[in-house]
This record gives sequence, C-alpha cells and structure tokens, in this order.
Amino acid sequence: MCSPHECAGVKYKGTLEDGSVFDENPGGPPLEFEVGSGRVIKGFDEAVRGLKVTESRTVRCEPSSAYGGKYSQLYTYICIYILAVGLLCTSKLTFEIFLPHIEDQISKAPEIV
Repeated sequence: MCSPHECAGVKYKGTLEDGSVFDENPGGPPLEFEVGSGRVIKGFDEAVRGLKVTESRTVRCEPSSAYGGKYSQLYTYICIYILAVGLLCTSKLTFEIFLPHIEDQISKAPEIV
C-alpha cells in the first residue's frame, strides 16, 4: 500500500470538466515522486495514498486541491503552464490513476503534475 515517503510510480490521465485530456503518460514511463513531498498537486498526492500495486483510482480535484488558489511555491509556475495550454487555474480536474509499482528510492528527478 502506498504511503508517505515512498516513491510511487504512476500512470495517469488528467481530464477537464468537459472530458478533454490535458495531460497523460500512457506510453511513457510512470511518473515517479515521493508521496507527501509536495512535488505533485495535493489532490493527486492524496489519491495515490493507500493505493496497492496494480490498483486504479479515479479522483476529482477541486481547484483548491489542484492548480487553483495558492498551492505552496508551485502556484506561479503551474498557472503559467496552465494558461499556456489554455486551462484556467479554477478548473476542476479528474485524474485516472494506476499504480504499477512502489519503489524505495526515486530513479529519476521528480516531476510536477
């Protein structure tokens, strides 16, 4: 079961309220990050906690748990990215998350989702 300070390697698809996909990694390597480290948005991090290897979960993130509001130090960077791809920081997002593995250590630099 995935818990804080473990490295989660996840496959995911993020969609907007209208169902359009804004980000996904189906054919690439899993997104790896330390759970609870603040490297991904709050709603995504919380959705991964408690997942078992090979489990899936769909979670809907309110703006306050996604890219809206002032989410720690990532706010400015993320809002610039979102506006560049035509999203609003007030969007409600849905993530389909699949956990293929959990590692003791991160094998690559953490990414921001």
